[in-house]
Amino acid sequence: MNPVSLGAMPRATDIRLAIAACVLAALHVLRALPRLDSVVDDAYISARYAMNLALGNGLTYNVNDAPVEGYTNLLWVFQTALGWKLAGSDMGAMHALLVYPGLFYGVVGIAASVWLTRVLVERPTWLALLPAFWLAIDPHYAVVATNGIESSQFIAFVLAASAATFSFRNSSGAARFVPGLLCGLLVAVRPEGIAVAGTLAAYETWRSWSDGRARIGSAAIGTALGVVPVWLGRAVYFGALVPNTWNAKDHRDLLGQLHYNITYLWPDRQFWLAALFLGLIALAPPFKSTRLAVLALALGLTAVAFQVDMWMPGGRLLLPGVTLALCAFASRLAELHHTTASPSVAVRRGLLVAFAASFAAPLLNGPVASRPIRYDGWHTLQPGNGTEIASRFIAEHAPPGSRIAMRDAGAMAFFVGPNLTVLETHERALTRRHPGGADTDPRTFVPADVEFVVVTYRYADGIEMHADNDAAVLDLLGRPYRFLGRVNQHWHRDYELYVRPDLAFPDLPPSIVIPREPPADFLGPPTN
Repeated sequence: MNPVSLGAMPRATDIRLAIAACVLAALHVLRALPRLDSVVDDAYISARYAMNLALGNGLTYNVNDAPVEGYTNLLWVFQTALGWKLAGSDMGAMHALLVYPGLFYGVVGIAASVWLTRVLVERPTWLALLPAFWLAIDPHYAVVATNGIESSQFIAFVLAASAATFSFRNSSGAARFVPGLLCGLLVAVRPEGIAVAGTLAAYETWRSWSDGRARIGSAAIGTALGVVPVWLGRAVYFGALVPNTWNAKDHRDLLGQLHYNITYLWPDRQFWLAALFLGLIALAPPFKSTRLAVLALALGLTAVAFQVDMWMPGGRLLLPGVTLALCAFASRLAELHHTTASPSVAVRRGLLVAFAASFAAPLLNGPVASRPIRYDGWHTLQPGNGTEIASRFIAEHAPPGSRIAMRDAGAMAFFVGPNLTVLETHERALTRRHPGGADTDPRTFVPADVEFVVVTYRYADGIEMHADNDAAVLDLLGRPYRFLGRVNQHWHRDYELYVRPDLAFPDLPPSIVIPREPPADFLGPPTN
């Protein structure tokens, strides 16, 4: 029997693969649609930067402050600013501008996974659809594609840039520019995009020299053209070579960081351990340069993810590495399936079904299927919630030039608008510098006469203040502040709002003020 046909349905073509990829993309959309209303609070940090950029205030968190790079998604900020400007600078439009582009890139990621696996396999086999199938049904992927930040965008660019570099390395015509374009843009998607694009450029150059062509390829040129403006702009505009977010997040010791992240990953460990196992299978000989390059990228991105707290829903920082590992595994599986020394076709097909089912079943039912969705509900906010309404109310009635001190720099900071100065009091504030790696000390920048103070509360066995810095801010105030009320942000976090007593500020709308005590049916906080 012709070995080419063993791993595919009869006469499988790339056109049919493309049609099947569209079906899987539709399945992903169906899985993700129920999560459209849930946006992680940190998405609104990027939104505030995008708002100020769209209004002509520059890439700054506060209009009158020195710029601090408190985001990790330059391209996402640019596209959000453009969309918000085109939408008429309407606060209510921001939610859609955060979730729908993410869903779009989720679809692109499905297609790019098929493309990359097809390139690794080097033949039009149905096995190229395996990673796309897993992504389409994966609740983690559904969550990160709709949580309002660049997670799915980064996955799509990593997969597409890898596939383009391997596909068009020796191409002529317009196709030869595709790797350079994707690698150049990848640099601006996330900071680690520089490492991914650099790795692809190094692979392309090495293969060119080993083929006797000795030339600098498109990926290398595109990477350089992307790095220069990003690094030069960062150095000139922000006065730093690395994003401030790196300094803010790089604070735990190695063992403490490892323990924190393992604790977070443990409830749905079956998924992460299965992905690790499949990645190890992909390492089995015979070795192939493209597959080894993909696995090297997967390992590097996983190592980067473990450098920070992975508290966000969906394990978003791990998914790029996991997806690359799945593509590498599918290509290795296809090679095993095509070898003439394998068992009969029926046995091989049975093993393929078993492999696919063993990884897919937990994604459809059980703790792995439910945990990411529940966790997303715990940690994300709905449009039009109490926080948004209270923030808009403050923006409408606050005196010009008012300042507001708060721990969280996301949704409330965005909806109070650009005319208020937000003083982020988080101990690892993204929008404030950390000289010498020190924690933020609100006593150094929060004045005793600040107009508004927001205190973060969470439910535990009863009600507790979330952070010591909030208590420090309250201690700084030179007089008793008027309590405006408590509003809800999401399932287990509330904000208490205070205003300086000499300000003639109206009471909050009664409909959004909630009691100080937990509701009777409260079940307790989520656990990592």
